[in-house]
Amino acid sequence: MAIWQFLFSKRERLMSLAFLVGFVVDNLTLVRIDVLWSSLVLLSYLMVAVIAVLLTAFAERREVRGPLAARLFSLAPFLAQFSFGALFSGYFVFFTRSASLTSSWAFIVLLAAVLLGNEFFKNYYQRFEFQINILFVAIFFFTILYTPIVLNRMDVWAFLVSGAVSVLVMMMLVFVLSRIIPEVMKNMRPVLKVSLGSAFVVINILYFTNIIPPIPLSLKQAGVYHVVERTEGGGYQAQTEGVAWYDLVSRYHPTIHRLANEPLYFYSSVFAPTHLSVPIFHEWQYFDDIKNEWVTTDRLQFQVTGGRDGGYRGYSVKGNLFAGEWRVNVVTEQGQYLGRTRFTVERVPTLSTLVIKLL
Repeated sequence: MAIWQFLFSKRERLMSLAFLVGFVVDNLTLVRIDVLWSSLVLLSYLMVAVIAVLLTAFAERREVRGPLAARLFSLAPFLAQFSFGALFSGYFVFFTRSASLTSSWAFIVLLAAVLLGNEFFKNYYQRFEFQINILFVAIFFFTILYTPIVLNRMDVWAFLVSGAVSVLVMMMLVFVLSRIIPEVMKNMRPVLKVSLGSAFVVINILYFTNIIPPIPLSLKQAGVYHVVERTEGGGYQAQTEGVAWYDLVSRYHPTIHRLANEPLYFYSSVFAPTHLSVPIFHEWQYFDDIKNEWVTTDRLQFQVTGGRDGGYRGYSVKGNLFAGEWRVNVVTEQGQYLGRTRFTVERVPTLSTLVIKLL
């Protein structure tokens, strides 16, 4: 009894500590989205969230009384905050690995706000309608993560299936809740239709405007080189200009010195789950100073096959690059950005010694 009272009295401090520790642990342990451990961890968090919602529903029934029931019901907000915090921590880990800040910054900011809001708005978890709404968002994100892995495809149809599954699961839960607390759910139904429907529409807008990152793909490595070639051992090596370790500008926005007839190579390594095979594109673009806009010159496609920890490696070759600002976008078939590399091209009569880099 004393231990129970102590833990309950310190629950807010324990939740803050659990939130911080959980976020660190998620970053260290949730390495690959397609391994059984990651699936079980996120699924267990989701089940705890459902249990918290059901406990809250039983607490709404006035005829349920007793010391044991009171203790269980008092745990509901605690369990809800813990499970949703853990869930969105895991989602943040996976979505940020797939995100390009160029196109997905708004989604990452939104996800971070939900994650931090879980810590600062504890009292909201005592509200039954809030728990139901945040649970629907959590279920939808879970299906977005795992539907491409289950179906072995990543396209609009996979997203539509994830939406249909999340709606079906939520309808089943609402049906169960309607049997537990019929009067409460009857009064809450109009509000839930609007709030859940709005959440569904917003997530669809985020997807079809390419704001949601192309989960479960993630860009592991990318760069522009003078030469990229396959080695005898099955790896890749590149020839590049040497850059001093302290020259951060050249590392993140390099200047490529190019001979008159020399092509340039763009290399990328994209992680995909095992058994998933999808096309990706290298979009070569230059900045038109007259039009003041980026112009696409080439959109080169190759297939990415999943399973390798370091990602599927490939490259594209571009000739006839004139001097100026260039960039290469790594995008999916739906136009979702995996990443972008920007660089400046300068024409030179001779090149200094190039450095061999293993990729």
